[in-house]
Amino acid sequence: MDATLQEKTGMDPPYSSMPKQSASWKPIALDLGGLVNLTRWYGDAQTGQAIAGIWLKTIISADHGQIKHVDIGWTREVWVFVNGKLAFQSRNLYGIKGASKEPDGRLSLANGSFDLSLQKGANQVVVAIDDNFAGGQQHWGWGLEMRLANTDGIRQVGGAAANADASSEF
Repeated sequence: MDATLQEKTGMDPPYSSMPKQSASWKPIALDLGGLVNLTRWYGDAQTGQAIAGIWLKTIISADHGQIKHVDIGWTREVWVFVNGKLAFQSRNLYGIKGASKEPDGRLSLANGSFDLSLQKGANQVVVAIDDNFAGGQQHWGWGLEMRLANTDGIRQVGGAAANADASSEF
């Protein structure tokens, strides 16, 4: 329970709590425009008090060390790690005054932005995202979208896809 918001929120998941490579990771295809539509893959509002958490990961290969500006859209809570280090975290809590990002707590690339520091070679980008609506509340879905300002000198290994693991709650 967040005392300031008077709202249930997830715990900040440490990078070390990410499921191991041997866990049940599975590839998920992105929707048109790059949206990771988690409702399509994992359903919507949970029942009971559990907070559903999903880990997403991908590899970005850079031809040299560089910093890329990223716009990000998400619902509820998100944590982005690059090569094991926290690069961004924030909340977008629909219907909670002071905790809803523009536009009105809905998923949009206007929700936030950050700088992504990439080293030369392979860079693992990992996202933890939660869907902590209590059971029975109206729910329009959950997801994630990230867009780099430019892709010069980088490529996503494996194409436009992500790997997801929903076997653990956080």
